[in-house]
Amino acid sequence: METFRRMVRSIELDEYLAANIVGRFANIISRLERGLLLNVKEVKPIRTSAAQKLYELRGSFDYGTKQVFHWRLYQVEFSVSGSLVIGLHLHRKRIGSTRLATRIMQNLEIERALLFYRNGLSSFWGLKESK
Repeated sequence: METFRRMVRSIELDEYLAANIVGRFANIISRLERGLLLNVKEVKPIRTSAAQKLYELRGSFDYGTKQVFHWRLYQVEFSVSGSLVIGLHLHRKRIGSTRLATRIMQNLEIERALLFYRNGLSSFWGLKESK
């Protein structure tokens, strides 16, 4: 949550609006943890053979006049002792001057999440796996 707070602080919003955006994000994460995000616009599987369990959680918040704060969270889900969600990488989506530029920047963020996925998989990200 602290990473998201820092991202929101970087756009210098008034305190009330910043708290509102952070609260709405916290609500989305809470729904994710309870398995209540069913809208395909919110959760999208990343199509790659390297990490078949990698998902992109996407969202945006309006602020100011015609300004939008887009964010992406890459995560994996497991079924051990119930359900487990591991957030790998959270970032503010950057919009390029063209769709191709935006896609290239987004693919770099996905590659970063995949690196965290691959690096943590063998140790199960430091979590103890229940049998």
